[in-house]
Amino acid sequence: MKGKLALIKLSDSDPRWNGQVTRAAEDAGAAAVLLYNPDVPGMNGLYSYWAYGDQDATIPAMRTSRANAQALLKNKPATVQVTGLASTPYVYDLMQPWANHVPAAGTHTVKQNQLAKVDETFGSHTQGMQTSEARGTLTPGGNQSGSWLVPTFATPSQRVSYVQANHGLSWDSGVYYNNADGGTMEARGAPKIYRPGHQSTERWLQPVLLSGLPEGVQYTQFIEGGLQFQVSPFQHQQEYAAPYGNGDTQLTLERNGEQVGTAEDTGIWVELPDDAASYKATLDTRRENDYWKYSTQVKSTWTWKSKGGADEVMPLVLADLDVPQADAASQVRTGRPTTITFGLRHQTGSQSTAKFTKAKLSLSYDGSRWTDLPLKKTADGRWTTTVTHPNSQAGQAPSLKLTGTDADGNALEQEVTRAYGLVR
Repeated sequence: MKGKLALIKLSDSDPRWNGQVTRAAEDAGAAAVLLYNPDVPGMNGLYSYWAYGDQDATIPAMRTSRANAQALLKNKPATVQVTGLASTPYVYDLMQPWANHVPAAGTHTVKQNQLAKVDETFGSHTQGMQTSEARGTLTPGGNQSGSWLVPTFATPSQRVSYVQANHGLSWDSGVYYNNADGGTMEARGAPKIYRPGHQSTERWLQPVLLSGLPEGVQYTQFIEGGLQFQVSPFQHQQEYAAPYGNGDTQLTLERNGEQVGTAEDTGIWVELPDDAASYKATLDTRRENDYWKYSTQVKSTWTWKSKGGADEVMPLVLADLDVPQADAASQVRTGRPTTITFGLRHQTGSQSTAKFTKAKLSLSYDGSRWTDLPLKKTADGRWTTTVTHPNSQAGQAPSLKLTGTDADGNALEQEVTRAYGLVR
């Protein structure tokens, strides 16, 4: 079998996963594997998701129909040429809802002018990290549909997604970092309605990741007779990690100066009266492993004033930091001007219209000596600054500290350790 294509029959009664069969053939010397199911006609006799099973195979694995398999067997020995891509450069995310009826012919041809184009960059703090991604959709009628994960691909990488953008479809993404060696880290994308013909970009695992919530997502509010405080431990633009189930975290909640709850997570629910009060939430969250080198710790303090009400969404101050010149490895060059954009906003769904009256951003290379960065206002709640990192700091990662306050006294203080990397 050494150096040959292994044509393997895998019937419904065989309990092995595709990955196990492929690995066994690889161990026997096969150069590639072609699987088929003798019990089912067509190409769908075998499950196409090769990642299942705990065996890591490195040779190409493909499926075919039983008819094609029989044709190959009749003409052996045969030479088979295999071409393909390990990671697809594009995907199509399609969903066709029909309102108030089921069509007689349940087929639909999607036209180019019904699609939105999304140029996506999947970042990575380490070269070759295996990543998976899939989009799900919600129809105006409330039907939710998820798609299977595209087989894992090595990051950093780029891809184009063509997304069906009619009928008011709301799309969101799930991204799974390090989805091969255990210790998978999950991120979500804020729900988004795409417009036909629209072109946009989305960047995943890019700096600066802060604790907070993306626009369009609300979690901190009065609900079911108490206050729910929930934020994502790591959020940037549309991307956010789930606001629950996060270890290495300490959260404290105060009401009118009195501690009312603590949790070793980024979320808590406490039974409290829904009248007007002053609140303070302190969060310290960490993540550091071989695949996570930046934003390794984020310390946050929120203070806000509740006006009261059974369904009030809290006027949390949330921050956005972005480093547009960072590469897909979350690094920028020393000795060159680097732009940092800084934004402040309130949690989606809150009724606050208070203007922001104070904004401050500082940088440190050692976590103890801080330098204030000059901010240039570009719009309400938006600023920009430029910093040139000295060549002597190459190989290091600066930390950032920010402060934001609005006219009602709602405020945020945040410190992020190792915000991004520096290279020459």
